[in-house]
Amino acid sequence: MGILFGKHSKSDSARQNNGSSLVNDKDRALLQLKNARDRLKKYKRKLDSDSVKLQESALELYNNNQKNRAVLVLKLKKHKQATAERIDNQLLTVLKQIEDVEWATVNVEVIRAIEQGTKALNNIHQEISVDKVELLLLDAAEAIEVENQINQLLAGEFSNLIDADLLSELNCLGTTEISNVKEVILEFPEAPDTDIKIQYKGSETLTENNRSDLNNKKVLA
Repeated sequence: MGILFGKHSKSDSARQNNGSSLVNDKDRALLQLKNARDRLKKYKRKLDSDSVKLQESALELYNNNQKNRAVLVLKLKKHKQATAERIDNQLLTVLKQIEDVEWATVNVEVIRAIEQGTKALNNIHQEISVDKVELLLLDAAEAIEVENQINQLLAGEFSNLIDADLLSELNCLGTTEISNVKEVILEFPEAPDTDIKIQYKGSETLTENNRSDLNNKKVLA
């Protein structure tokens, strides 16, 4: 085991050293390319400025009847313009190389990220395999089934207990209601057998029959 770990540690360190050397080489190359780009741009600006000055000088010489010198100055201007065009091509090449190096760096970073993600997934799969997941799901299904059976049994016993309690309570309520009705019937007062005397107009006392006769007479009147 120690030998294996020693080999892995050496290979990992060698890989890290190789990666760091690649990074250093990439950074060095980018630095050199960007320096070359800056120098080319600077020289291109100088050539353009010189071309403008040479054209002004040639025009001045021509106006002073110095045609030969004016032609020489124009030749020099053409030479500087040609050099500026070559610099444009070189600058384009340098810019493409810079972009290629940066794009390659992005690709390397993506590949390293994918590699690390693959290692992480492999480690997870070693800890949790497909067989373990299937067994875990089966155990969970069995546990759920047992829990459902227990709940059904408890629910059945509880419902039976509730039904018995409700029937007993209903019986008690029925007995109490019947007894209350009997008590109300027994306590209801009886109607009197004799005529009820009613005091009428404060002086005359009439019986129930006399009051009905009196009312009949008022209706006829």
